[in-house]
Amino acid sequence: MSLPFKKILRFATLALVAGVGLCSAAYWASSHEDLAIWYKSLNPIFYGSGTWQSEFFTQNTKTTGNWWCLLALCATISAAWFCWKMQPLRLKLPDLEWADAFALTLIVSLGINARRYLHPSTIYTTDEVFSALNFGSLPFFQAISYYPKPNNHPFFNALNGLLFGGCDDLVFTGRMISLACYLGVLVFTFFFLKRFTASVLLRAFTVIMVAFQFPIIGFAWQARGYEMVLLCSCLSLGGLLDYFAKRSREGLALHTVANVLGMFVLPS
Repeated sequence: MSLPFKKILRFATLALVAGVGLCSAAYWASSHEDLAIWYKSLNPIFYGSGTWQSEFFTQNTKTTGNWWCLLALCATISAAWFCWKMQPLRLKLPDLEWADAFALTLIVSLGINARRYLHPSTIYTTDEVFSALNFGSLPFFQAISYYPKPNNHPFFNALNGLLFGGCDDLVFTGRMISLACYLGVLVFTFFFLKRFTASVLLRAFTVIMVAFQFPIIGFAWQARGYEMVLLCSCLSLGGLLDYFAKRSREGLALHTVANVLGMFVLPS
């Protein structure tokens, strides 16, 4: 790793520790009432706002949060020390031969057209509209920190709002995110099978069968996080097997990140 890049990585590590430390200190120094006022100032009108302070963010929640802040700070310092000492990860894209490139083009085309054929209707479901309007439209911090009953997919809705917050139709943009995750599942499957067979035809045929599994294609055009959870699960499995097969630190890192994001997408 070049010296400038190493300096940037170390600066980012120190910035992360400082950021967690400052946020934790601000949380510790603020009263329950001050934090509630600040949180509501981000967007005072949200689902359940009338009972949020009395049922969700209570004084007991604030007290418990003090300990979680301490734990987060300790964990961040430990992770930063580990990152400081470890050798840099070497990310390598899969080797792409012309046959693979051609097959992937057909797979992506198949996924898009399968969605168009099986989901021709543009009628939005109640859960999609509820999730997009009540959580996708929130400021980023509120979207990732609010776990009401029912149905916030925190990371999914936060990402939808972050990328497409200026759009009038967050249900449609959420469906586009799910479609991208669906295509990601198909592409992952194609490369994952390469460790078992070199036959492009056999891998492509298997991907076609995967593409039309009802639980997979059923959520490919839904503005909810289930397809993203599936993609994270696939990446987690691939990273774990790569670690066991090659003792790959990159695989272990992928496994960890995919698990964290996948849990963060699960609905409340």
